[in-house]
Amino acid sequence: MKALLSIAALLCAGHIVAQNTDIIIKTPDSLDFALFIDGKEYKTDRADLIKITDIPEAALLNVNGVLTGNRPMTFFERVECTGSKEWYFEVVITAKGDNLILELVAERAKDKDFKQMDMGADYIVYRFGKYATPQERAKSTVDASSSVKSKRTKEETPTMVMEDEDGNLVEKKEERRQTVSESGSSTVIKSERTTTSTGDEREHTILKPRAETCGSAWEASVRESQMGRLYEENDDPGRLYMGKVLAIENCMTAEDAGLIVSQLGTESMRMEMAKFIYPSIVDPDNFELLEQYFDTKSAWEAIELYIDVKYK
Repeated sequence: MKALLSIAALLCAGHIVAQNTDIIIKTPDSLDFALFIDGKEYKTDRADLIKITDIPEAALLNVNGVLTGNRPMTFFERVECTGSKEWYFEVVITAKGDNLILELVAERAKDKDFKQMDMGADYIVYRFGKYATPQERAKSTVDASSSVKSKRTKEETPTMVMEDEDGNLVEKKEERRQTVSESGSSTVIKSERTTTSTGDEREHTILKPRAETCGSAWEASVRESQMGRLYEENDDPGRLYMGKVLAIENCMTAEDAGLIVSQLGTESMRMEMAKFIYPSIVDPDNFELLEQYFDTKSAWEAIELYIDVKYK
């Protein structure tokens, strides 16, 4: 019996029954790549492939990639997801080595003959909008060498539901695969798949930047009490969430916005916060004050490009 796939989505101002669209992106051969969709970072965790599922039909996505390192580069693309398809992209460095682009390699309709793309052994999967926690992470490590001819065996351990340090229930399953060659040497590959059943609901709440026009900045007493809420958070995800809440609820100067951004420990989170907080700044001409909190010029240029496209 053919499975029925129905996802209720609110697109723009209308109510549309959306079909499931997936995007698969092959990351560049670098450990210093960050991927953002609609301003939210989907952490690649050094995976070869990253897959975003359950994207509403006709969604218009702002896709931003940042490659840091010796030659920092960035790209910003708008991707319109038309129909129920699986899209496969590659992040490519141009021949001259001075530009980063998102290149569409293939698109396949999800018809009756559709089969999901083989993701290989090293990939990460997110549901669209659930950027805080991946739905699935598969990776493998090689412990020893083996000869060319071999046979594979697979041992699956029972699924375990564990509670992490934050009280989140995590379903963990391990598979062990062994390849034994004719000469007797072996390669042991450990594959781990982790999914989150429930977690901190704050992280899964989709927050949107302030929509109301800002007039005057918050008063000193309000600033002190509101910033106190931020300082109470004890990790970066919590500080990022609370920073966004403060940006939604308050108007502030660029200097105060920079202080919020500076509380975050990673470049990618500071980028996300800077993009989010822009509509809450009463003196946007001073937005450049935030540049000092970023380690690379490419990161700041990606933020400026995003602001220009979205708000100017």
